[in-house]
Amino acid sequence: PIVTPVYRLFNKVNGDHVWTSDANEHAYLAAQAAWNDEGVAFYTPTFTGTTDVARLSKGNRHLLSTDGNEQKVLSTKSGWTLEGTAFKAY
Repeated sequence: PIVTPVYRLFNKVNGDHVWTSDANEHAYLAAQAAWNDEGVAFYTPTFTGTTDVARLSKGNRHLLSTDGNEQKVLSTKSGWTLEGTAFKAY
């Protein structure tokens, strides 16, 4: 496909939002009582020339970043966990 859906979910317990383009992760979180599935937030391109948007977590907070240096600093010195690519952006 040319585009992939990016889903947004809301954690009713801690107020956190998560964005994911991973259909399996979306299905897993949506099935959990704490998470409210807000559906497709937007569509992201899948063609070459896109940039990975990484997701990091710290406690019950999430952060999105396209900056590799920021990701490295946060994940090695500030207690954030690099979870991988959340989706791609153009």
